[in-house]
Amino acid sequence: MITLGLGLFGVLWAMTRLATTAFDAAVAGYLIGGLALIGVFVLIERHQPEPMLPLSIFRVPTMAASLLASLFQGLASFAVLFLLIMYLQGPRGLSPIHASLLLVPGYVLGAVAGPYAGRLADRRSPVLPATAGLAIQVVALAIYAQLSNTTGLWVVVLASVINGIGAGFFFPANSSAVMKAAPPEAYGIASGMLRTFANIGMVFSFAVAILIASRSISRGLAFAIFVGSTSLHGALADAFTSGLHAAFYASMGFMALAAGLSALRAGSSGAPG
Repeated sequence: MITLGLGLFGVLWAMTRLATTAFDAAVAGYLIGGLALIGVFVLIERHQPEPMLPLSIFRVPTMAASLLASLFQGLASFAVLFLLIMYLQGPRGLSPIHASLLLVPGYVLGAVAGPYAGRLADRRSPVLPATAGLAIQVVALAIYAQLSNTTGLWVVVLASVINGIGAGFFFPANSSAVMKAAPPEAYGIASGMLRTFANIGMVFSFAVAILIASRSISRGLAFAIFVGSTSLHGALADAFTSGLHAAFYASMGFMALAAGLSALRAGSSGAPG
């Protein structure tokens, strides 16, 4: 676990540095060192009789696709809230509380959709609601990618609702897929690996979003926007919004990849009996 933690730290640190500096020897060192340590982690786990993350679980049908779908969904979605708050408080000049309130309906309706998606996954197959949820989130990200400095705020609310419903469909269905595929003796391991993959995607999501969006404004100005102490106007606001578009398009690509991985599970069986 030390090698995994240090490996992820190296890669994340390199990506974070790229948000404010050019690619140099130090960034390359952190990136290469991080990837090498992750490789060492895999080698260690393969030769341990009782590994922390047993790699053999990836041989269970549908397990690898489910875990990777969770990783890429996290990579695509967890920074969306961060980017939207930046947009609403920066170019749109809203206060932190007003910006947050616009996004509440999406979380409420997502909570309503979750139990329905869970029941659908139990009655039929988790593949359909999970994949549909990811496709719905792609639509929401496409709407976010069209936001301008004059777009009606109702569009933000609409996209937030669509995104919340998509997430509400994906999470319970994908969790159901993982637990159905896992052998009975590995339920705890499968659940832990699902959270691990989702959390890795979440952390990398912020790094990728910052890396892409920060090319349009300085890091200090971005921080001031996020804490609500300043806003943007004119050409600088337009440049920052264009940077957000690039970040949302990147998230669309990751989400589409997650949807493709989820759809691959159709027709596959779960854990062997």
